[in-house]
Amino acid sequence: MNNINDLFNERDMIIESMGYFNPLILEEHDVILTEGIVGGVVEKIQALWKMIKGWITKLIDFVSSKFRKGKSTTTDNAYEGEHIDNDRKESASKFHLTNKFFEAVDEKNINRLRIMMKKSLLVDLSFKQFNEMSKYVKNIEGMYDEHDDKQCPFEEDKSKWDKNYINKQLTRVYDNFSKKRIEHIKKVITYVYGNEKKNVNESTNVTTSQIIELPKLKNAKKALNDIKKECEKALKEKEPVKIIPKDPKTIRKYFETGGKVKLSSRDKILKDSTYMSYLNSKDCTDQLKSYQKSLDNEYKSLQQEAKNIKDERKSKELLAKARGINVMTQKFLGTAIKCYAHYADLINKAVK
Repeated sequence: MNNINDLFNERDMIIESMGYFNPLILEEHDVILTEGIVGGVVEKIQALWKMIKGWITKLIDFVSSKFRKGKSTTTDNAYEGEHIDNDRKESASKFHLTNKFFEAVDEKNINRLRIMMKKSLLVDLSFKQFNEMSKYVKNIEGMYDEHDDKQCPFEEDKSKWDKNYINKQLTRVYDNFSKKRIEHIKKVITYVYGNEKKNVNESTNVTTSQIIELPKLKNAKKALNDIKKECEKALKEKEPVKIIPKDPKTIRKYFETGGKVKLSSRDKILKDSTYMSYLNSKDCTDQLKSYQKSLDNEYKSLQQEAKNIKDERKSKELLAKARGINVMTQKFLGTAIKCYAHYADLINKAVK
């Protein structure tokens, strides 16, 4: 980061996040929230602390670059030399490394690098792309973690190795990016996708050949946030049932942008961040169910309150709102959960 204005802009975004935990700002900083629609309180604090530590590191590098005398930062030392541009061009050509990856390397953006490298494990089943990425990040301090086997321990029984197990390990590797866990994931992927590796392209080792048709979708996180906003809007009304969508076709519009898209191979899907958001968004269905449960509790609370009020008019108003919330939880959120699961299933089948 060479511009002090960039540092101040990032600082302002962090401060804004601290004010109301804006999920879009947290997502922009590669922070993954898993509890509830926008994350649990403890996880939000941990996420913000990661963002603040990253900003402090960039600030130190910026100051160091201005006052050093012939000395380089860690990233400079890792990749200095007259052939740096040629090396990167060669890596980009042979292994499809992107400018965004090299930008993340230069900025030492560990969160973004981990996400890119994690995705690479499934994009290139020979792991050549991942291994090439590893060369560029090996000298970045904090890139790799000490192995922690307490959460998501390794399954040694190969009969239990499947795509669900791969997804669990890929979810865990983001928080515990240890070389031991990465090597284990490689072994499992090689075992599960062993037959597919025979049909990969020799230069990139990416599978090819089949036309796949999928609906055009919005990003999963955005769709879920829009659904929650619709619920919050309805809750402000005396009779939420009057404005909450109930028709399945209308509810599907929160996920679909309209029309179909034809993709030439599963790899096009694996490289599409929108489609992958339905597989990589951790426990999205559980998030919706958690929100559904909280509304259901509010429905029961209003029902009980209405029974205890002697004012008949007030009691009817509370019951009307309670019925609206019940429709919201059962029809609107219930259908939304089914829609999300349907799209996730479609994409999961397409990449198999």
